[in-house]
Amino acid sequence: MSDGLFTVPIVTNDGQITGWTRGVYLVIAAAHHKTIGTDLRFLRYADGVVYEISQEAKDAILAQDAANAQAAIDAAAQAAIDAAAQAAIDAAQAAIDAANAPFEVSKFKLCMEFQKVGKLSDFMAFINADAEITFLWHAASVLDSDNQMVLAALENVSSLLPDGCTAHDLLLQCKA
Repeated sequence: MSDGLFTVPIVTNDGQITGWTRGVYLVIAAAHHKTIGTDLRFLRYADGVVYEISQEAKDAILAQDAANAQAAIDAAAQAAIDAAAQAAIDAAQAAIDAANAPFEVSKFKLCMEFQKVGKLSDFMAFINADAEITFLWHAASVLDSDNQMVLAALENVSSLLPDGCTAHDLLLQCKA
């Protein structure tokens, strides 16, 4: 360059070179290392001279770089595993929520289930035994699976359910 200045290093307090600039004093080997593109991590400055660190020191820096790269790869892999695990947990929770979410129950399907096990007449006797239950049965177009009256009524007719069948199982079979 024709500006009358020299290539000089930008240096930290401990002599590590972090970059290049232009200055008024000649720094031995500065222009050479800048021109050939020597990795700044391998250069130091002391007493007006830029010099390369030892091969052992370079190897230690490269080993640390490799360890940092491996740690970043491991962290990214673990993050992917964690994300996949969280997605699986979220999907499982969504399935549980969907299975336990309130749903509409078909009165017709419910009657058909009782008919299958030969208990329709007993079920109808339960409905017709109380005027309020009879009125509400006829007023409803569908039943809500989480309605307390529906759940209480099913508990009252649990003896009519097939062995091993819970009220919730019966309601799931009768989704509208």
